[in-house]
Amino acid sequence: DASRVVLARLWEVATRVVVDSTAIPRALGSLSSLIQRQPDRSVTDLSWTKITGWREAVARAFDNAENAEALGKLDRVEIAHVGESDAQARLLAAWLAARTGRTPDLEITATEDPDMRDGSLTRVALTCAGEEFKVTRVVEGTGRVEAPRLPDHLVPQRRHAQRHQVLGRDRIFEQAVEAL
Repeated sequence: DASRVVLARLWEVATRVVVDSTAIPRALGSLSSLIQRQPDRSVTDLSWTKITGWREAVARAFDNAENAEALGKLDRVEIAHVGESDAQARLLAAWLAARTGRTPDLEITATEDPDMRDGSLTRVALTCAGEEFKVTRVVEGTGRVEAPRLPDHLVPQRRHAQRHQVLGRDRIFEQAVEAL
């Protein structure tokens, strides 16, 4: 297969590999093998960098000790996204599974919004022992965090990747890929 030959030749000279699983649906399934491929290379997915703000916003729902404890009882995750690509939703769910050590029920739903990019997340709801923790997109770059024991609040959702997410090795990303 020609693509394998090209990959083998490029792998020898590359120092990092960047894919975009939102744009190329098959890329998400190949991440694990790219990370494990030898010689070792730094691998990331632009879809991972696109959900940085969502990961930070979800984490904010667990900013107090009681909510952090509830996260250990995560039993359901619901994620809504726009369009056909569910790559960002799947990566966020995998991140939650990897960070909590839990395997919650997962529901990913697609919605339509012609003003948003394919794959963009619009809502994340986590159920932990009957309590619901939510992050909802309010406008581009802003999410609303709703959580027990915390006042509802707006948080910025960074859209740009940090340099290390693209250029360096990201162990949290690799753990999320393992959990996919």
